[in-house]
Amino acid sequence: MKGKFLSLLLLTLVGAILAGGCQKEPEAVQEDGIVHVKSKTDDQIQDIVNENKDTQKKKEEKDNGQIDCKLGTKENGIRINAKLPKLPRKAYELILKPNERMNKDMLVALLGSDSQHVKDITKKIMEGSEVESGEEEGEDKLVEFPGFQDDSILFLTDEKRQAGFLGRTGIKYEDTELMKKCNKAAKTGKETRMFSYHSWEKKEKKELDFSLQDAQKRLQEKLAVVEIEEIHIFEATLYENNDFMFYEICFTPSYQEIGVAHEFGGIESGEAQPYGCAWITKEGVVFLDCSDFCGTIAQKSEQTNLLSFSQIEKILETYLNNNTISGSWKITMSNIEFLYYPIFMQKENSLKLTPVWNICIPLEQQLNQQIEDDIYSKATCNIYINAITGKIEEAK
Repeated sequence: MKGKFLSLLLLTLVGAILAGGCQKEPEAVQEDGIVHVKSKTDDQIQDIVNENKDTQKKKEEKDNGQIDCKLGTKENGIRINAKLPKLPRKAYELILKPNERMNKDMLVALLGSDSQHVKDITKKIMEGSEVESGEEEGEDKLVEFPGFQDDSILFLTDEKRQAGFLGRTGIKYEDTELMKKCNKAAKTGKETRMFSYHSWEKKEKKELDFSLQDAQKRLQEKLAVVEIEEIHIFEATLYENNDFMFYEICFTPSYQEIGVAHEFGGIESGEAQPYGCAWITKEGVVFLDCSDFCGTIAQKSEQTNLLSFSQIEKILETYLNNNTISGSWKITMSNIEFLYYPIFMQKENSLKLTPVWNICIPLEQQLNQQIEDDIYSKATCNIYINAITGKIEEAK
């Protein structure tokens, strides 16, 4: 009896081992050098990515460029009511490196001066940085500029203006005298702020003899000196004080009419966000500050199989169903953009730009819309979905 029991136990153990050995191991996938186990959601997203894009394109043409839909459930869903941008004919994955052509001659041209009347003030700027850092940290040391750049720095002045570059990806420029007038207007004058550049174009006052388009033209002429040919404006403010006026324009780089993302809500350590701000008067550009901005394209790979927005809707539904993102039908996401999302590759000191669909609640809407705070605090207000893989690059 005892021998029969032991034989039965042995058979049970062998069967369990064989059954376990026959089970399929979870599939591992690698993204950006990171290996993780492929989930059921990954498979669902991949199925959507593989769908027939011609069918999806016809549906979007039928929608006449306007999206009005509810996704998910009443308990966890999002509502989108926004103008749908056209899917670009071409988009790329870009790898940027610091611009090695950035040099003294470029800064002299940015100043608009003769090189004989320009002096190097880099040491003075660096010493000022040391003092500021020493006051904060209790000891003198150079201020480190984290982000996408090399260790080069150069600042020049012609006594009236100064210009400099940081790490061959950042540019600074200032007209000292005109800055005083602008600061006064910003403090005491009338301020008209327009978050959306496109809405400003519709509402701009016709009586202004110096328009936002005029200011943009002056800005782009200045940026062309440092090899920046195209920008994506996302915010503009007009300041007026008696007969003096200037525009503050906020912008990111743009590549073949696809801008770089700007609605982040904050940058964390190890990230890089190309960002520019400029003050422009009738006399010209008064102030310019661009960070992580001036990289040059080192690699460029065309992406032809871009996800349609109909596919994005299905992907959003999938992420809502597994609670990767959360929201409420009480809040309307009113902005859709096709953009480049920046990924800082610290080890390579490179900036990768990948095409994304951005669905968000713009800042002006959040400020104006009366919604309970707890609903906003729980809702995902800004989503970037990779237009190639369907992966969420960021959701806040």
